Amino acid sequence: MKIKISTKVAIGSFLVAGIGVLIFAYLSYSQISDYFKQNLLYHLSVELESDTKDMKNSIKSIKDDVKTLAESNEILGYIRAYKNKYHYDAFENKKLNDWEEELQKEFLAYIKQNEAYFQIRFIGIENNGKELVRIDKISNEIVPTKDNELQEKGSKKYFSDTIALKKDELYISNINLNKERGNIVFPIIPTIRIATPVYVDNILFGIIIINANTDILFNLDKYRDLKGKNTYLANHNGDYLFHNNIDKTFSFEFGKNINIKNDFKLNDIYNNDTERIGFYERDDLAFFAKKIQIGDYFVILARSAANIFLKEQSAEYTNKMFLYIILVTLMIALFSAILTRVLTSSITKLTKRAKIVASSNGEEDIKFNDLKSNDEIGELSTSIEIMVRNLVESKKELSSFASSLELEVRKRTKEQEMLLSVFDKGDAVLFKWNNDEKWSVDSVSSSILKLTGYHDKEFLSGDIVYASCIHKEDLERVVTEVTLAVENNKTFFEHKPYRLYTVNHGIIWVHDNTIIVRDENTNEVTHFLGYLTDITELKELNEQLEQKVAFGVEEIRSKDELLAQQSKLAAMGEMIGAIAHQWRQPLNALAVQIQFMEDDFEDGLIDEEYLKEYKKENMKLINFMSKTIDDFRNFFRVDKVKTEFYVKEKIEETINILSSQLEAHNISLELNGEDFNTLGYESEFQQVILNIINNSKDALIEKNINNPFITIDINKTKDGGEIDIKDNAGGIPDEVINRVFDPYFTTKEQGKGTGLGLYMSKMIIEDNMDGNISVKNIDNGAIFSITLKQVLNS
Repeated sequence: MKIKISTKVAIGSFLVAGIGVLIFAYLSYSQISDYFKQNLLYHLSVELESDTKDMKNSIKSIKDDVKTLAESNEILGYIRAYKNKYHYDAFENKKLNDWEEELQKEFLAYIKQNEAYFQIRFIGIENNGKELVRIDKISNEIVPTKDNELQEKGSKKYFSDTIALKKDELYISNINLNKERGNIVFPIIPTIRIATPVYVDNILFGIIIINANTDILFNLDKYRDLKGKNTYLANHNGDYLFHNNIDKTFSFEFGKNINIKNDFKLNDIYNNDTERIGFYERDDLAFFAKKIQIGDYFVILARSAANIFLKEQSAEYTNKMFLYIILVTLMIALFSAILTRVLTSSITKLTKRAKIVASSNGEEDIKFNDLKSNDEIGELSTSIEIMVRNLVESKKELSSFASSLELEVRKRTKEQEMLLSVFDKGDAVLFKWNNDEKWSVDSVSSSILKLTGYHDKEFLSGDIVYASCIHKEDLERVVTEVTLAVENNKTFFEHKPYRLYTVNHGIIWVHDNTIIVRDENTNEVTHFLGYLTDITELKELNEQLEQKVAFGVEEIRSKDELLAQQSKLAAMGEMIGAIAHQWRQPLNALAVQIQFMEDDFEDGLIDEEYLKEYKKENMKLINFMSKTIDDFRNFFRVDKVKTEFYVKEKIEETINILSSQLEAHNISLELNGEDFNTLGYESEFQQVILNIINNSKDALIEKNINNPFITIDINKTKDGGEIDIKDNAGGIPDEVINRVFDPYFTTKEQGKGTGLGLYMSKMIIEDNMDGNISVKNIDNGAIFSITLKQVLNS
C-alpha cells in the first residue's frame, strides 16, 4: 500500500510530539516526585527532633524529681529518726512513724502529679537493702506498701550499681518489662528506673528510686494511629521497645529474635558515631531514625511514612498528562500534514517525471527546469536533469567498460591458475579444509601425491578426510591448537610440527601454516587455508644434533670430575707435607726422650714417679700426632650427602694442620669473627680454605715478605656470612687477576702448581654450596671473599 509523504510526515510528527511530551512529562514527574520525597524526609526529621526533645525532657524531669526527693526534708527527718535508738527526731520533734507517713504523702504527691510514675521507693543499705518506704500505683489506685510486704533488694543490679555512685550521681536503667520476684508483671508495664544514692554527712544511708512507665512517659500511644506512619523505639541492641505491631514490642523479653537491624538498614547509626539517618526503604516508603543518649546507653527513635500524597498526586498527574499528550500530538500532526501537503506539491510533480525517466531506461530526455521552486526542491529538479543527461552518457561508457572488464577477469583467472600450478609442481601442498569435525577437504593441490602418496581426488571425493591422516598421538594437540586460534580470533597461526600417515603406512613430519577464513557477515569460521612442507629430514637432523650435545655434556662432566680428582690429589700432597712438618718436632722430642732414658737409668734416676712423668710427656706427643692423622683423614673423607656444619670450626681444623708449616716460615695467621652454620660438603669446604691459604703462603715465601701474615675475617650477616682471606704478599698482577679461577692457569713457576686449586674452589663454592667466591687486590696484598648462605632453621 502506497502512503503519501504528507501522511508519513503527519504520523512521524505525531510520534515525535508524543515521545517529546512523554519525556517532558516523565522528567517533570520525576522532579516533582524527588521534591515530595525529600520534603517527606524533612518533615519526618522535624517530627523526630520534636519527639526526641520531649523524651529528653521527660527523662530530665525524672532525674530532677529523684534528686529533689533525695534531698527533701522528709528524707532527712526520716534518717534522723531512724538513726536514733528511740526512733525519735529531736530536731523536728517527730517519731519515725510520723516521718514515714510524711514521706508516703510526699511519694503519693509525686505519683499523682506524674501519670508515668507507678512506683517510688526509699531503700536502706541495711538488712540486705530492705525497702523502708514504698508507694505503688496499681490499676490507677495509689497504694502504700505495708511493713510486712516490704522486700529486700540487695541482690538487684540497680541497687548495687546505685550504691556504688557518688553523691548527686544518677543510675538510669535499661528499658525493660517490670518484674516482681523474677516474673513479668501483667498487665505489661515497660519500665525505666532512675535512682540516686542518699548520703548524710558523707555517709551512704540508702537510695531513692522511681519506676516509670515509658509508654506514658514518652507518650508512645499517640503514635499508634498515625495515618500512613509507623513509629519504632529500639534499645542499643536493636530490640524493639515500641512497635505498631504489638507482637514485636519487647519480644526479646519472651525469647524472640525480632530486631530493628534486621528490618532496616541501620548499620551506620549503630556501628558508627552517626546521630541521625534518613533514607527511602522503597520508592514510596521514607524512613528516618535518630539516636537518643540516655545515661550510659542510647535508644533509637525511628519513623517510617508511606508517601500517600505522592501516590494520589501521581495518579491524577498521569491522567491529566495523558490527555494533554493526545491533544498536543493531534494538533501537531494536523498542522504538519497540512504544511507538508503544501510543501510537497513540487515533489509530487518531480516524482512523476522521475518515473518516466526510469521506465525509459535513461534513453528519454525529460525536462525538469520548468519546476520553479526557490528552495531545495528547485535545486533537486535541476540536479536530476543534469543527472539524467549524465546517465545517458554513463550508460555508453559502462557498456564499453563491461567489455574491457570481461577481458581483465579472463586474464586474472589465468594468472591465478598459473599461481596454483606452482603448488602442483613444487614440494609444498596447498590445502583448503572445511570447518567440520573431520576436516574434510574442499580443495588440495596435486602435489599431495608426492607428499603422502594419496591422489587429490581421494580427498575431494571424501574417501579420505584430513583428520584420519594425522598421527593418533599428535591429533589431540593439533585440534587444541586450532581451537585456541579460533577462540583468540586469530587470522593466521603456525602449528608445531606434527606427523602424517602416508599411503604405505609410513610416517612423515610436516610444518603447517594455516589461515582462518571467516564469513564476512556472521564472522563464523567456514574454512582453513594452509600449506604443508615436509620436514622429516630436518627433524632427523635435529634429533642427531641433540644426541651429540648430550654426549658432549657428559664428556665435559667427566672431565670436571677428573679435574676435581687432580685437585684433590694436589691438595693431598700439600697436606702430606704439612703433616711431615707437624710430626718432625714431636718425633725429635721422642728420640731425645728415648736416648736420655739409658743415661737416667745408669744414674739411678728412674723410679715410679719418673716413669709416670715419662709416660705423660710422651703420650702428649703421641696424641698430638694421632690427632693430626685424624684431621687428615676427616679432611679427605668423601662426603656423599650435604650436611650442616659451622664455618669457623672447619677453618680452625684446617689451620691446625697447616700451623707447623706457617710457623716454620714465620708466617702469622689470625682468625677473627663470629661463627655461623651453612650447608654443604665439609671436606670440600676445607679444601677451598687450604687452597687459598697455601697460595698466600707460597706467595709470601716466594717474595720474601717482611713480617708476613694471613688474616681470616668472618662477617656474619642476616642471611649468612662472608669469609675474607687476605695477605700482604703484594697482590696479583692486574693483567691476570681475572684469570685466576680458570682451569690450568697458575702464576707459580713451572712444576710448582697445577692451576686447578682455585678453579675447583670456585666450582665447590658456587656449584655445590650455592655461594660466591671472588678476588681483588688491596693496598699491599690480595683478598679472597667467600659468601655463603646460613641454615635458617638452626
